[in-house]
Amino acid sequence: MIRILSLFILLQVFSPLAYAGMIYGELTADIDEKGVAVLKVICGEKEYEIGKVVIGDSYSVEVVEKGACTLQVNYNEQTIGISVTFFDSPEENDLYIKKKEDGTYSLEIK
Repeated sequence: MIRILSLFILLQVFSPLAYAGMIYGELTADIDEKGVAVLKVICGEKEYEIGKVVIGDSYSVEVVEKGACTLQVNYNEQTIGISVTFFDSPEENDLYIKKKEDGTYSLEIK
């Protein structure tokens, strides 16, 4: 029992140190269909796969780095990105995919 309690305490103390930042939010779009997008975060040479997210659903990602990174969204065979900043505390970033007149997409933080 003492070993389990000790392990639990160690995990509680050191797990916050494993990640420097977290962002979360909802992915929405100005389009009618409920498509699926693939999200990932790029911080320098490291990539963090968020995975597939259905338009209208939420996402979250934790990274080791603090500071500016790029959040990439691949939707309908187009890749769009936006700069996001990771801090010590979680940050909400609701993402909005907007279809432009020329058929391409842009990504905004609401």
